[in-house]
Amino acid sequence: MLFLRTVLFTILSLLHSVEAYSYQKDTTSRKIALTVDHPAFMDGPREVSLVQVDEEQAASYFYMTVESVLCADHICKVVPVRLYWDSFGNYIKYRLEEGVTLEKGDGQPFDEDDYIKLDEILTNKNAALRSLAYSDIIQTKVHGEVDAMSGATALILPDDESIEGATWTCYTLWHWVHGEMHHKVREIYAATLDQQQLVAMLGLNDKEKVKFAYESLARLNELDNGTKAILLESAQSWDKEIAAIICPAMQNWHVSFQTGLAQELLSNPSSSARLLTLDAISENKELSSFRSLLLGHIGSTDSFLEVDKTIEMMGRYGELYEGEVDALQEVMLRENFLIARRLFYFLKDQSMTRGQQEIMKEFAHENTERL
Repeated sequence: MLFLRTVLFTILSLLHSVEAYSYQKDTTSRKIALTVDHPAFMDGPREVSLVQVDEEQAASYFYMTVESVLCADHICKVVPVRLYWDSFGNYIKYRLEEGVTLEKGDGQPFDEDDYIKLDEILTNKNAALRSLAYSDIIQTKVHGEVDAMSGATALILPDDESIEGATWTCYTLWHWVHGEMHHKVREIYAATLDQQQLVAMLGLNDKEKVKFAYESLARLNELDNGTKAILLESAQSWDKEIAAIICPAMQNWHVSFQTGLAQELLSNPSSSARLLTLDAISENKELSSFRSLLLGHIGSTDSFLEVDKTIEMMGRYGELYEGEVDALQEVMLRENFLIARRLFYFLKDQSMTRGQQEIMKEFAHENTERL
């Protein structure tokens, strides 16, 4: 095991010194100016320079040179670190300039295990560092000992998720890798793809790339007919994650497509996906266009939460039509009493025909003790 780690460190060291700031042949690159935020920025977002590299017959990648640690007290040793992402915003590697080393507390340089561990920490998109605020790092002790420029209280991190004496460095670099830059890279790459390429990506057996394609389509204001057809065809099979991506974007598209897509989503077997759809409809500027769809959904679902949410939206239309009252009374007389009671209290203040009023009176009489 020790031999393997030594070999890995040797490889990393060679890459640090040789590959770090060089290009392969047949590559093109462009600099992209961005404004991004970082949890350690005390003065808000800053402008940075990201580089996109395209290699012939290979996937493009991105890199950016950052400070190894964002140190408010200007006491830490700060060195440039180059971070690399693939086209989907995933971390690839970090590199240092030749002769540059990272430093821990008390001026101790990183050893070979530290460099390997840092790479492992940056690879872990769900690291404990994700949930920490910058103040958690600068005001606490980490690993039970005073970390560089730390305060007095204890902060416990798993041994494999931070480097003792270098928590600031781990925190700074991890949030560069997995924070706002992750999303910026994805958006930039998506802008280089057309709708046909994104739709083709939906058919891949790769969950992350499929998610990327849906996110990219959700940012578009105009969809071509082929894209619309694919979304309509697949909507009933979307899980909660995909529904959460597409539903908020619906109001950016033509209302006829919105209603068609909502109809498919309300037939999705996932209650979570259906509730997300209802949330999107509730916030839609074209709420009136969904009236018949909402009425039909009340009659097709056994979910009280969905019925309650749908009734709230129906209430915004004002007085119901006679046919709508008939349809809702039919649902009210079914066996699901929770839904029936909710409908009863919604309907009792509506204008009704004499026959509809009789139905309400009979229902109230039969369920006096339960209403």
